[in-house]
Amino acid sequence: QYPSVGWLWRCAAGDPTLPDVVYGEGHPVRYPYHVNEYAHNYNNASGNLADFQEAIESSNRIMGGAIWDWADQTLLTDAGGRRVYGWGGTWGEKPEEGQGILDGIVTGDRRPEPSYFEAQHVYQNFSARLSDNGLRIVLVNKNYFRSSEDFDCRLTRLRDGSPCGAPEAVKVDLPPQGRTEIPLPSAGDAVRIEFALKRGEGVWPAGWVVARDQVNLSRKTPSFSPPAGTARLIEEASDRLSVQSGDRVYSFSRRTGELVSLRKGGASGIECLKAPMTLDAFRMPVGGETFYREGRMYFGRERLRDGLAELRPELLKLETPQPGEDGSLILKTVGRYRGARRLDAPRYGHALHTEILDLGPVDADAPGYVVTNEWRFYGEGVVRLKSSFSQFGRPTRVSRLGWRLVFDVARTEVEYFARGPVDNYPDRMSGSFRGRYRGWSDAFGGDYTVSQDTGCREQAEEVSLVDPGVTVAT
Repeated sequence: QYPSVGWLWRCAAGDPTLPDVVYGEGHPVRYPYHVNEYAHNYNNASGNLADFQEAIESSNRIMGGAIWDWADQTLLTDAGGRRVYGWGGTWGEKPEEGQGILDGIVTGDRRPEPSYFEAQHVYQNFSARLSDNGLRIVLVNKNYFRSSEDFDCRLTRLRDGSPCGAPEAVKVDLPPQGRTEIPLPSAGDAVRIEFALKRGEGVWPAGWVVARDQVNLSRKTPSFSPPAGTARLIEEASDRLSVQSGDRVYSFSRRTGELVSLRKGGASGIECLKAPMTLDAFRMPVGGETFYREGRMYFGRERLRDGLAELRPELLKLETPQPGEDGSLILKTVGRYRGARRLDAPRYGHALHTEILDLGPVDADAPGYVVTNEWRFYGEGVVRLKSSFSQFGRPTRVSRLGWRLVFDVARTEVEYFARGPVDNYPDRMSGSFRGRYRGWSDAFGGDYTVSQDTGCREQAEEVSLVDPGVTVAT
């Protein structure tokens, strides 16, 4: 149960010195090997599933493995008049498993979680990748007893995340466990390949896609060209400094140095921000970070006790805006951020309602950050921000560090160029393809039984909020 990726590679290679992962030394591995539990899908999990599968498929010594497991083990219950799915500890019983039984790739009522789509991609029986010399596409049939004759192969060229044209049929002849190569198309910076049924089979109709992959080619990032027009300083009040660019007005606090207002339509226009733009060094834990063992605190509680849940800004320097060599107006700020209160959530993930405890002010050596910002304002509302961060105080592990913006809209459409369309992370994104996607902000995350961090999109290059009409690009 639960071998590491490295252990599986040794197992697949037939390493005679490899001890059994359960029984240890003196118990050699017996073949063919089957992993009866691995890739525990503890809520927002299934990390490294693609790495496990690569090791499994590297030889015929491993038959495969079983994700633990298929569905969350929950019971529909009443909580203060609301019908919710309860889990270990919901009813105050002891002993209990807490979130440990929320380990399915589908929820208790069989709704797919994001990890479902990762498993779907990892386990599919056709794959595509770029050849070693980067000149062709390698297609592989992983089926042991079935050729590709019952499937249509389609290829779609993409540029900047959008299709260049209609899907093109590709004639391939792949015997069981066979592979072939096809030439790269002449246009586009990515290629999406699909295998679909020619005829219906059981519950699956003709045209049902049984496998899809994407091959990303080299892509030239568009260079920045300053827009027409200029920005200007329009207000230097005792409490704030404001710059206008096009119909946008950006206002900064003289007390904290933070962006506290973004108005669309001039100084008397519509306010877009609901809260100041501030440093964010905290995220809620995911399921695997909530395990607690005697004398060992889970990762999320460490961050709470360090005061990282809510950082307080302190202005160190705010310079008068100066004209830049590229026609911009430059504003430089230096600030310090540190938490104010030590918090704790000892029962997080073990009850329907999480109690947040206030443990008092942070320690004198609590971790914090010094942040240097350079804002460059151009015409037409365009702004470029360059930030540098340095940590001070007690060393701490950080799972997120960046800027948090809260816009004054309850719900908006979001367009983005990143890996999607479901949430993905560095160790779970093989089934999430780079492209342009559009959806509603309140449907951005995974629908987990327990609230936790979710909604990440890796390799994001551009995010646009349709209302209030704001685009953030890297």
